[in-house]
Amino acid sequence: MGILLEDMGKELNPASYPVLSRLFTQGLSVLLSYAQRLGYRLDPEGYVSKCELCFDVRKFLISTDRQGHTDLTPERFYAQDF
Repeated sequence: MGILLEDMGKELNPASYPVLSRLFTQGLSVLLSYAQRLGYRLDPEGYVSKCELCFDVRKFLISTDRQGHTDLTPERFYAQDF
């Protein structure tokens, strides 16, 4: 995830940083609910950790709407398949 240099040390605008803002202010459960409203489905086999779930959610979000999730950067990071 990324923040522009000019935004470092400032309060982040949720419109500019929708994923990061949700994670920071409300946690993974809110980010998960947001993704589910956009069509995300939990893996029935589960996840080994919250980190794996968070990565899977972010990977889904970047694949559905790259323009609306500019804080998911670098894009090539989400092309990984762990």
